[in-house]
Amino acid sequence: MNTVRALQLMDLPLQEIKKVLEYDDLEKIIDFLAQAEKRLTKILFSFEDLAGIYTENETTRLFAVCIHYVNTDGLKVLPKGKYLCANCTEENRKQTLRELIHIAPTKYGVEPTFTVQFIVVSGILQ
Repeated sequence: MNTVRALQLMDLPLQEIKKVLEYDDLEKIIDFLAQAEKRLTKILFSFEDLAGIYTENETTRLFAVCIHYVNTDGLKVLPKGKYLCANCTEENRKQTLRELIHIAPTKYGVEPTFTVQFIVVSGILQ
């Protein structure tokens, strides 16, 4: 459903979304995403080389970081504020997240309402 919603936000008609979801060739998918990215960058969005996992109220979603965007239904803008951050690898990511969630209330007296896990990506379509 998240994929369909993301494709709808790219102003794709349902017929084209259906066609894209039926692709069984990775090259076709990569080609489609590259073209969509070019079109969107010109029209609506500019993306950083960051993506990640956003979790709120036990719901987890994938995201990409936009530096230029238009207001769109479903677009989440994180509130300004101070964030507790850590650097980790994939091997220790879950343990690091557990530690941060424990540190927030015990050391800083706050309960996190959401978590954001950034993944640095470069040349994802290559």
